[in-house]
Amino acid sequence: MVPITTDGRLSAKEIIGNKKALTEFQDRFNEYLNKSGYDLERGLPKTLTKDKYEQVSQYKQKTEYHKQEYKHESQKLDHIKQENDKLNLEYQNALKTLKKPLNVPYDFEMEKVGGLFNKEVHETGNVVISQDDFESFKTQIKAAQSISEDYQFVKSGRALKDAEQKFRNSDDELTESKVENEDLIDEFNDLAQRYNQLLDENQKKDKELSDSFKLFQNVFKIIKNVVKEDVYHKLIDHIDNRLESSKMREVMTVDNNDDVFFKQKHKAQEPEIIFEKDRNDGFTL
Repeated sequence: MVPITTDGRLSAKEIIGNKKALTEFQDRFNEYLNKSGYDLERGLPKTLTKDKYEQVSQYKQKTEYHKQEYKHESQKLDHIKQENDKLNLEYQNALKTLKKPLNVPYDFEMEKVGGLFNKEVHETGNVVISQDDFESFKTQIKAAQSISEDYQFVKSGRALKDAEQKFRNSDDELTESKVENEDLIDEFNDLAQRYNQLLDENQKKDKELSDSFKLFQNVFKIIKNVVKEDVYHKLIDHIDNRLESSKMREVMTVDNNDDVFFKQKHKAQEPEIIFEKDRNDGFTL
């Protein structure tokens, strides 16, 4: 299964052909393996499945969107509750102030009238109260005005109309949010289903790849049994220089001698790798 030309080069183009020929070869290879007892499923090209792959960032953003919306709506609801509690507290305080008994001590204002030697004291018609009592009196008047305005607002029917309108608006927002959340949930479920499908496909591909490596390893075992040790090592050395794949090394390692060969090769290459790294790093002060 290794595309080696007669002059020892690796060339899939010369051995197999173009992309179309490679696809046909893979189809025949899959059919051959199934006839040989392997139960492998041939993957379909993207042009047939019409599948669209989601970026991880987009997937996370979509699945987190409904959580952010829920958090935002919860914050709005908490703010409304706080405002309502504040207004209710102000109303209760005003009502409490209004119910407080009004007992303001006062005196009649008096004035002296008449001549220099004949003066009489008369009431002016005004009353005199202390500054503290006057402030308490003003507070009760203010509370009465506040409650009176609320009473007139409720009595006129505007309170009921406003409440009905707010209810309609809230109901519309809730319905709209519910529809959006249902769409997001459906989209999330579709993404989750697609993720599970991709996971199953990857697991199947891993199994196919593992079976293919086993098949390759059997091929290399056959090759080693029909050629000499040094010839086989030259072959796997040539392939290793071309591919530089640790997995391919594992496939080509048939016995302990091959393992020793690759270890010695790696050890011999270490000084070259270190020298190349030092040369790229240059000098630093």
